[in-house]
Amino acid sequence: MARPATETRRALQPLWSALDTHLGPRLATGAVLCVSGGSDSRALLECAARWPGRFGGELVVASVDHGTRLEAAGEARAVAARAGALALPSHVVVVAPGGASEHALREARYRALTSLAHRLGLGCLVVAHHADDVAEGAVLSWLGAGGGPGGAAPPRVADLDGVAVVRPFLHLPRAALRAALSAIGALDWCTDPDASSERARVRALLAEVGRGRALGPSLASAAQRRREDEEVLTAAAAALIEEHSGYLEVPGRAPPALVRRALEVAVRRTGCKDPRRAGPGVAVALHLLGRGRAGRVDLVGARLEVTGEGRVLVHHDGAVAGAPVPTHAVGVSPLAVAPAMRTFVGSPRSDAPDEPRKSDEQP
Repeated sequence: MARPATETRRALQPLWSALDTHLGPRLATGAVLCVSGGSDSRALLECAARWPGRFGGELVVASVDHGTRLEAAGEARAVAARAGALALPSHVVVVAPGGASEHALREARYRALTSLAHRLGLGCLVVAHHADDVAEGAVLSWLGAGGGPGGAAPPRVADLDGVAVVRPFLHLPRAALRAALSAIGALDWCTDPDASSERARVRALLAEVGRGRALGPSLASAAQRRREDEEVLTAAAAALIEEHSGYLEVPGRAPPALVRRALEVAVRRTGCKDPRRAGPGVAVALHLLGRGRAGRVDLVGARLEVTGEGRVLVHHDGAVAGAPVPTHAVGVSPLAVAPAMRTFVGSPRSDAPDEPRKSDEQP
């Protein structure tokens, strides 16, 4: 039996309001709706197709087939067929991720979707991340298995190679998205067959720990506060960075949290090929600063040079000629052996000679 129109509108309205607020002002540039066929992205597709504001710009549906499951191609075709039934143009993008990890799949997916947006001349990617995703991501981050830095929620809008990634549903629980699908009778979404994935295990853990009490809202609120803290810290740290011809400079006498974040920002600005792996190198630079020693740390695409005056110069590694001569090893062996990182330590900043002593800095 069809639901009354008022009941259907009531279920759809929270999603429409989110689209009005977060996508509406950007829709003039056009948007790609990223739809996998699961319940969350299916809710995005169905609600966007019925959204009163949809005619403010071009909407295109995209589904990615990673080729990692036999069912994936059929699910992508089903998304395209449903988009056509809703009078929305669609594209199926086939991607070879070059790795089976969740991180590799996500990176490949976003590269493909961004490339599609550029090719079509559209300015936004719209994804259906919601509050329960934020909560699960926070737990994954605290466990060291992914998620945002320090458990921070993802940004509502982020720039990715000149394309705005928009997450209009971050404040809504999964239940609100599924209620909208139920209201319109769209219950034939795809289910994730991989119950062993890290995210699926965290989801089951939260259900078990909660024992009937939803933990998602409080975790999502904590993650959002962390996001706000991260943004303030990043802005304050970025203000410390001094730009010079060919390198960036970070003062080492600021609070360690600011220095660490300033170095992370500077490494990204140099075009470091893998900023996620720069953490151990940044930790070594902070260790040198704390010990009053000079030295250099080579990363993939960047070089950190701790000066005798307690400052850190961040170079693109191609801008530094010649191989530094090592003096003795820095005493942080778990970090110093990180892949694709070399550490060279010079003299202490004091003019007095070193006294012989047992130390973790001895060879």
